[in-house]
Amino acid sequence: MNRLLPWGFSIAVIAATLVSCGSTSTPSASQSHKKSVAVRHRSKGPNSTNAAPPIKPYSAPPPKLPVGSVAAGARVYAASCASCHGPNGTGTGKGPRLAHPSRIISTYRTESALYVFVAHNMPANNPGSLTTHDAVNVSTYIWHIAGAH
Repeated sequence: MNRLLPWGFSIAVIAATLVSCGSTSTPSASQSHKKSVAVRHRSKGPNSTNAAPPIKPYSAPPPKLPVGSVAAGARVYAASCASCHGPNGTGTGKGPRLAHPSRIISTYRTESALYVFVAHNMPANNPGSLTTHDAVNVSTYIWHIAGAH
């Protein structure tokens, strides 16, 4: 027989949680996202750029990944990455150099670590929008052009 907690107890727990958070309501996920985007893109003065602060590599242990395809990764790169990193990974004013020699790619010890960063942070205009399959393939391609294999 399932027993439910008395209503009074449940309400007390919810009330205590809200009081400890300092708020009686929580913003929706889209409101929180809008605030974080607004803060990131706020200008700091008349001569500043609206560039986002540098993103640090994701520090969780890299997952075990399937083997990616360099050719498939080149297609994903051309569609999602080349506008910022250049058609051959040579870099632009919008994104750093990824092709050999690349100081950025050399900071990742494994292709899996690069994948984790790409999957969570790229493309910059829509972070995390790549499918797992596309993120694996583009990471394989970038690893390849960086000469890190």
